[in-house]
Amino acid sequence: MNDLHGFVGHWGYVAIFVVVVLGNVGLPVPEETILALAGYLVWRGKLRLSFVLAVGAIAEAKVLGGQRVIPVTHDIEIAFTYAQNWPLGAALAVLLMLVVGTLVLLVLRRFDLDLILGRR
Repeated sequence: MNDLHGFVGHWGYVAIFVVVVLGNVGLPVPEETILALAGYLVWRGKLRLSFVLAVGAIAEAKVLGGQRVIPVTHDIEIAFTYAQNWPLGAALAVLLMLVVGTLVLLVLRRFDLDLILGRR
């Protein structure tokens, strides 16, 4: 773990991106471990959460279900890359954004985040 900490500490987001991409290609690298380490470094204030989440989104399909469950994001990736079916990929992406946006709005209406975070 010390080696990974030094590697990510020196190279930052580039190290996280490279390890996640290499893991998605199929090489035996610790992609989930490096994302956990990145979360720890966010907590320590060494990295920014938004960038770690953006880099970690690459590994999202594998972390959520691997090969047993095919999430919508995997279908979108296949539509854009392998099938070259741009209209299907765009339609699925817009549909996913609408569903997620609706869920976020419903949750934000239901819960008072200021009260939860202790700002009031």
